[in-house]
Amino acid sequence: MTERLLYSIIIILAGVSCTKITDETNSSYRPKVYRSVLDLQPRIAAISFGNGYFAAFDTEHCHFTQIWKGGIHWEGAPHTGVKNIQPTSWGEIFYKKDFSLIEIQPEGDRNIRFRGYVLMNNGVRIRYRIEISDHEYLDVEENVELDFDSKLPVLQRTVFVRPENTDRHVLMEDPLTGKMVSIDNKKVFRHPLSTQVESIPFSDPGDQPSIGKLWFDKSGCGTCHEPDRREIGPSLMDIANRYDATQSNIDTLTKKVKYGGSGNWGDVPMIAHPAYTEEEIALMVEYILSLSENSDEQDENGTEGEDEEDYPSALKAPVAPEQPAWPEIPGFGMSLVDIHPSFDLSVIRRSDFQPKVGAMDFLPDGSLLIATWDSLGAIYKLNGVESGDTSRITIKQIAEGLDEPLGMKVVDGQVYVVQKQELTQLIDHNGDELIDEYRNVSNRWEVSADFHEFAFGLEHREDHFYLTLSLAMRLMEQERQKAERGTVLRIDPNDGSYDALCHGLRTPNGISFVGEDHLLVTDNQGQWLPANKLINIQKGKFYGNRDVLKDAGIDIEEAPPAVWIPQDEIGNSPSEPLEMIHGPYAGQVLFGDVTHGGIKRAYLEEVNGQLQGCVFRFSQGLEAGINRLTYGPDNALYAGGVGMSGSWAWKNKTYGLQRLVYNGHNTFEILKVGIIPGGLSVTFTKPLAADFGEKPDDYQIKQWWYLPTSDYGGPKMDPETLKVERAMISEDRSAIRLYLAGIKPKHVLHLRLHQDRFKSTDGERLWTGETWYTANEIPQ
Repeated sequence: MTERLLYSIIIILAGVSCTKITDETNSSYRPKVYRSVLDLQPRIAAISFGNGYFAAFDTEHCHFTQIWKGGIHWEGAPHTGVKNIQPTSWGEIFYKKDFSLIEIQPEGDRNIRFRGYVLMNNGVRIRYRIEISDHEYLDVEENVELDFDSKLPVLQRTVFVRPENTDRHVLMEDPLTGKMVSIDNKKVFRHPLSTQVESIPFSDPGDQPSIGKLWFDKSGCGTCHEPDRREIGPSLMDIANRYDATQSNIDTLTKKVKYGGSGNWGDVPMIAHPAYTEEEIALMVEYILSLSENSDEQDENGTEGEDEEDYPSALKAPVAPEQPAWPEIPGFGMSLVDIHPSFDLSVIRRSDFQPKVGAMDFLPDGSLLIATWDSLGAIYKLNGVESGDTSRITIKQIAEGLDEPLGMKVVDGQVYVVQKQELTQLIDHNGDELIDEYRNVSNRWEVSADFHEFAFGLEHREDHFYLTLSLAMRLMEQERQKAERGTVLRIDPNDGSYDALCHGLRTPNGISFVGEDHLLVTDNQGQWLPANKLINIQKGKFYGNRDVLKDAGIDIEEAPPAVWIPQDEIGNSPSEPLEMIHGPYAGQVLFGDVTHGGIKRAYLEEVNGQLQGCVFRFSQGLEAGINRLTYGPDNALYAGGVGMSGSWAWKNKTYGLQRLVYNGHNTFEILKVGIIPGGLSVTFTKPLAADFGEKPDDYQIKQWWYLPTSDYGGPKMDPETLKVERAMISEDRSAIRLYLAGIKPKHVLHLRLHQDRFKSTDGERLWTGETWYTANEIPQ
C-alpha cells in the first residue's frame, strides 16, 4: 500500500521544504508563521517557535486558541491534492481555549481588526486595532516569543497599547489566574508550558472501521462523487444501487477508476488515477458498493451496456440533424498539440525549481515575482527571466507561509498578495529582499473552513483593488453560503472596506481589466453553470449561480456571459484573462485553462450595447495547465502552470513556468468572427488563395442554448444545424460574409471550417479552423 494513502503527511513548520529554492540563503530566515484553515477554524496563523512548539492565533477574532508541541497534518488541496480536507494539529496541547480575551474600560462598543504581523529574530510581533468609534481606536501589539532558557519552555507575550494617554483601558485575561488585567502601555504575560490539557495522537488508518472509506475520503474522489446526490459524477448511492458487490463488478470498476473511462453516466469522463494501486482502489470500490439500499434490484451484469444520460427526460434536448463526418485533427474538432507558430517558447525555471504558479507580477526593476500554490505558500523573485536562459536566471525566495496565494499585484513598487481569506501587503523593512511584515489590507468578508472558498486574482484601478470569491462546495443541506461568496469585491485599501460589484459566480479563477472600462472574469462550469464563461462584469448584475441566493434568486434575471466556453470542447477550468498586445491580435483577450490545458483567444464586439464574441483555440504545447498569464517589461508573454491530482490538472502536470516571445510570423487562421444582419463575418489573418473558401459546403454551423440546472453542468438545448446559403468573399480576399437563416439570440454558434478547403495566398494551411460565437444580441 502506498505510504501517501496510509498516513497523513506531517510537516513541522520549522522544517518545511516544498519547492523552496534560493540562490542567496539567509540561515536565520525560517517559516515562523503559516496561514491556513487549521482544525476547521479559518484565518489561523500558526506560529512555529522551533523544537516542535506551536501557537495558533485566530486573526479574525485576534486571540490565541491553542499552544502545543507536535506538528500539523498538512493536508488539503495545495498540500496533498485532496480537496475536501484541511490541515489539523497533533501532539501535546498545553492551552486550548480562547485566552487573551479583550475588554475595554469604560465599556462601549468595540470591533477588533487584525492588522498583520512582523517577523522578529526570536518570535513574531502581532498587530491589531480595537475600533471604538469612527474616530477612536486603540492599537495593540504583542511580541510573542518562546523562552527556552527556563527549566520548562515559557511562552512570553509582551503587550503594548497605544496611544498611551487615553481615558480608555484595555483589559486582557491572564490565562494563569483567569483574572482580567489592565494593560497600561505595557504588560508581560508568561505561560509556562508545563501542564498538558489534551493529547491528539497521530492516528493510524488501520484503526478506522473502514480503510476503504478512509482512503476514499483521502483520495479526493469526493470532489466528483457526493454520498447521495450527483455532483460532477454520479452519487455513491447511485453507483451502489446499480452494481452488485460481485468480484466481477469490483474488478471492472477498479480498472475504470485506475485507467479512466466514459459512457456509463453521461458525457463527463472518469479521469485516470495512476497514483493508486488496483488493490487500494478495490478497497474503495468495495466500500462504495457496501452502501447499497436495494441489493435485490441491482444490475449483476457488470458495467457493460450502459450509455444513458443522467438528466431528467424533460431536459433532454432534441438531436441535431446528421452531417457528413469531417475528419478530426488538431485545431479541427480536436485540441491543438503545439506552440502557436507566431511565438517562440522557452522554459524559464531550472530543473530544481518546480513552481505551482498561483500568481505572477513584475517589479519595477524587471524582476518577476512568483507566488506558489503549495505547502510552502512562498514568493520567489526571479532575475534575468528576459534572457530566456535558465543559466542566467537567479531565484530567491523572499516570503513564505501564505495561505493559497492566488493573486498578486505590484502597485507603485509595493507588493500585494491575495491569500485565501485576506488581501495582504508584503513589506521589506531592511532592504535585504526578505519580507519582514505581512500587513493585512482587508479581511472583512465572511469565511468558513470550506476548502473551496478561494480568493482569486488581483487587479488595481483608481486606488481600489479587485478580486473574486468562489463558493464553498461541501455545505450540508441546512448550511448556507457566506455573504459575498460568488462575487467580485472592490476593496478600499485605506480602511479595508469593500463593496460587491455583482453576484452569481461559482469559481471565478481569473480577473483582468481590458481596455478602458471592461472588467473581465472567467468562471468554471458547475451547479447552475452548464458551461464555462468569460464575463464582462457589470455592477449589480446576477450571473447565474443561485447557491448564495437560494430561493430568493429564482426570479432574478440572469445576465449572459460575453462568451460561453463549452465544457471539454474548448475549456474546462478557464483562468486569468489578459489583453493581447501582439500583431494582428492586439486588443483581443487571452486566457489559460488549468484542466483543458493551453491558451485560448477571445474576440469581443459590442452589439446593441451588449458585449459578446467568440473563442478560439490558440496554443498548446506548454508544460502544464495554465493558471496565470502576464506580460513582462520585455513584452514577452509569461505563462505560469499549476495542477493537482484528481480533476484539476492537464495530463497530470502540476507545475510550469515558460516565456513566449512574439516572433512576427503571421500565422494563417481566423482572426475574428462577428455577427451581421443575416449571418456572420469571418476575417482571416491572411488573404485566401483563389478558389478557396467560397463554397457554402466549406462551412459547418451549429447552434444551441444552455439550460442552467442545479446539477453539475447542464444540457445543450434545441441543437440544430444551420445551412450556409451564400459565402461572399471580400475584394482583398481577407474576409468572408456567410449568409444563413435561423440565427437566434441567446444562442451559441459553433463554426467549423473544412481543414482541406482553406489556404492563404502564400500557400499556408489554417492553424486552427473553428470557433464558438455567443450571440447574445443580433443586429438588425
